[in-house]
Order: sequence, then structure tokens, then C-alpha cells
Amino acid sequence: MKKVLALVLAGVLMVGIVGCTTKKETKEQEDNGDKVTAEEGTVVIWAWDQNLPPIDLAVKKYEEANPDSNVTFDVQSVPDTVDKLSVFFSSGVKTDLPDLVLVDNLQIQSFLQQYPGKITNISAMGYDKHKQNFSAAHWDILSTDGSLYAFPFDIAPVMMQVNLDVVEAAGVDPDSLNTWNDVIAAAPAIKNAGYHVTSAFAEGSLIGMMQSAGIGIYDKEGHIDLLNPIAVEVIEKFMEMTQAGVQDPLVSGDAYNTGELAISLDPAWLIGEKMPIVPELSGKIKLYPIPAVADNYGQSYNDGGSSFILLETSKLKEAAYAMAEILTTDLEVQDVALAQGLMPGYIPAAELESFQTGLDYYNGQPVWQMLAESASDTLPIYVNKDYQVGKDALKNMVIDVINSGTNKSAIDILKEAATQIEMQTGRKVNQY
Repeated sequence: MKKVLALVLAGVLMVGIVGCTTKKETKEQEDNGDKVTAEEGTVVIWAWDQNLPPIDLAVKKYEEANPDSNVTFDVQSVPDTVDKLSVFFSSGVKTDLPDLVLVDNLQIQSFLQQYPGKITNISAMGYDKHKQNFSAAHWDILSTDGSLYAFPFDIAPVMMQVNLDVVEAAGVDPDSLNTWNDVIAAAPAIKNAGYHVTSAFAEGSLIGMMQSAGIGIYDKEGHIDLLNPIAVEVIEKFMEMTQAGVQDPLVSGDAYNTGELAISLDPAWLIGEKMPIVPELSGKIKLYPIPAVADNYGQSYNDGGSSFILLETSKLKEAAYAMAEILTTDLEVQDVALAQGLMPGYIPAAELESFQTGLDYYNGQPVWQMLAESASDTLPIYVNKDYQVGKDALKNMVIDVINSGTNKSAIDILKEAATQIEMQTGRKVNQY
């Protein structure tokens, strides 16, 4: 079984508390609020809060081996991380910067292509010795010109959470929700029972629907691929779902917490995070593959995950490298990550008992095994420096679908989005 799990995890396709310091804060940090200064001998890490426990354990392990070391951890949100790094990279600032930064996997290619020379080549530092312990797709999305530029940490396959109380009250069989047509058919019964089907879809969910059908914003050559007939089919289905009230633009994800949603599409980190946040739903939730756009399409997609980059400006590269190596390859650290709801990309983590154990919250389902299997079925999408431009265009498209009703066709909406991306990037639009 362990070998099977490791093979499943090896096929994964990558494409996600109060801040603390592990040593006494510096005087400048105390004087300037949340600013962390990289004083001599201090490795500074930026990451979002869910990662604190595994980072804390990794720091303890590092400091045991290096008793004179000093490491600080500074909580940054995902948007703030992108904004601050973009400013640092474009301005040429070289001081008072962190050493290690947790970055969304889907953002890393953008940084590498827009700001060459700002992120350290960790293949040159020896990290390739771990290559066999990560999936090829995970490794590739963090690489350029054959070299790795980020320490792979967690992955984010997406699955559907079903509230059993809600669907049973509506007389809906949860095992029947295999396609979005099935969900559309169940919507009237769910709403008549006084519940919502699911919350508002953002652009990420729409990208996920596209990925499950085997299409992305861009093709392998970097051309805009939104006029692909598959993309048209996806948007037509999304419009149908909107008209049927499957995704309600007025309902936030918080409705999950109050037990008002029948289904919720969530990445691995959120599936794990919800257990301590909404304990009252324990035993009432089951995981399923996401609904397919049509019978001939897949039921899985990836929503990012995250990896650590080592800034080229770091004066403590060897120390930061050693710290990141523990973070991404130590099994005890991966075990703590799992306890936080973070799914490691490190293939040997499949051998952990916690990876294989069923979770009471999800009716005893082996959640991490299921997520690994879902990830192994995920089709690739291609990411480049203009990925965010594409996401912004799809965000506008979601708003357009919600506001326009049936006034526009799917192809017209897609043409507008493709034109927006073309004007901003100069990339070619594939014609069909």
C-alpha cells in the first residue's frame, strides 16, 4: 500500500494565527511594528499563517543543528507577498529583504520570467538530489532552463465537499452528483429545502472547470486559447449553472460554516483548514471528485499550492538553503503540515500514517489518499508571466456572465476576454 500511495503522489500535477519569531525580536522590529529586519546572522522567512506550525518545527530542528543561528518568521498574506516582491524586484532594492518567501506555485513562473536574476538557482546549490522525491510536473513548474528556482512545499488538488444533512433534507443522493448537469438537476430540490447549492464562483473556480476539461488560458506555446471549442463549452455550462442558481453571486463561502451549502469546491489546504474552524460539521461532510463539465471530461483540477523561493539578495544563502531543505524534505515537518491541512508535495510523505489514516470529520474517508489520487488525474495547464493578466480577464468574464444573463453568447464573452489579454500582452489568439 505504501508503494502504491507513493506512486500516486508521484503523479501529482502542480501547477496556497499570530506572527511570531523563534528568537528575540530585534530592536528595529519592535520600533516599526510588523517590519522584520534581516540583521546579520538572522534568516528571515515570509509565509502565510497556516504554515506557522511546520515552519516552527523546522526552525527548531535547524537551530538544534546550528545553535548559534537565528530565524524569524513574518506573516504575510498571499496578495501582500506578490505586491511586495514585485516592488522589490522592479525597484532594485537589495537591503532589509527576507531570505525565504513562500509563494503560490502559479506565481513563480511570472516572477522568473519578469525578474530574471532575482531568485536563486537552487539546483546550483545541490537541491537536485531530491528531484526523485517530487513529481515531474511539480518540479517543472518551479524550473526554468532545466534549473530549479523554488523549494517545493505543498500542493492543492481540489475536491467537492458535500454536506450530507443538506442533500438528504433535499432528497438528493450525494453519489449522483457526478457532472454539473447532475448538480443543475438537483438545484431546485436543494433550494426548495431552504439551502444554497454552492457559493459564488470566482475566476479560480472557472479556471478549474476549464482545467478539468483539459483547457487553460494559454496553450503550450503561450498563445491565448480562450476560443478553443472546449472553452466555449465550459463557459456555456457556467452560464447555464448561473441561470439555474447553482452558483449564487450573493452567497459567500461563509455559508459553508453555517451549514447552508450543499456543496463546496475546495483545495487541499482549505479542506484541512475547515476541520478546526467548523467542528460542528464533523461527520456531516463527505468528499467527492468535482463535477465534470460533461461525461467525457475529467473531475479534478489544481488550485496552486506553494513553494519557498530564496532571494538572490540574501547574504545567508547557505543557512536559508539548509532551513528550506528541512522545511520541504523532513518527514516530521511534513507530518505537522498534514495536521495543519497542508498536503505535502514530498512523495515520501505518502508513507506517513497520518497520510493514510481516515479522518472522522469526513466520515472516516482517507482524505489525503483521495486528494493524491485526484491530483494524479489532473490535466496540465500552462503558466507564464502573463498568467495574472489572464486571471484578471476571467474575473471580468465571470462578472459579465452574472450581469449579462442571456444577452451575450459564450463565444462573444470569450472573444472579449481574449481581446483584453491580447491588448495587454501582445500574445497571439488561437483561432478555431
